[in-house]
Amino acid sequence: QKKAAITANNIAMTLSRVKDLPPAVVRSFLEDVMTTPERDDFYNRVRATITLAEIAQSAGATLTEKQGSTLIDAYHCAFTEGFTSLFDRSHDALWKQLEAAEDTDNLLTLFRLSSLIWRLREDHDKESKYVQKLSALIGAKISTDVRTLNRDVAYYASRATAIVDAMP
Repeated sequence: QKKAAITANNIAMTLSRVKDLPPAVVRSFLEDVMTTPERDDFYNRVRATITLAEIAQSAGATLTEKQGSTLIDAYHCAFTEGFTSLFDRSHDALWKQLEAAEDTDNLLTLFRLSSLIWRLREDHDKESKYVQKLSALIGAKISTDVRTLNRDVAYYASRATAIVDAMP
């Protein structure tokens, strides 16, 4: 009533983390946050989006197209605003979604974009982890013919080589 959307959403986000709440109640709190117009509280909408995706994925569910689209928006926000924890969480949730869909083109793009952030943060372990995941998924399927490489494949190949070369 007092137009305190951010305060109400902060409370809902806090309540959603209370242990032993039924999943339906947690989702209800988060979905309430999602009904807030973006212009009024974009940050908490991003947090709720990521948390809802994590809940769905931990239950073995696939995200709907709308949820996936909202998750991509959350990733872009975390990427551009430099929200470290939200970036890592949104990346992980988006990766799981793309991996489940066997969407290797978008996994390569996601890796290229995320790798830049990890390199700037000097988070070599995270970059190495996802190079290994990509290698397991597509390593042998990638053509090394320079004439057919797109920028995402070329970036992956160069980072995989650099990471392998840097190993003791």
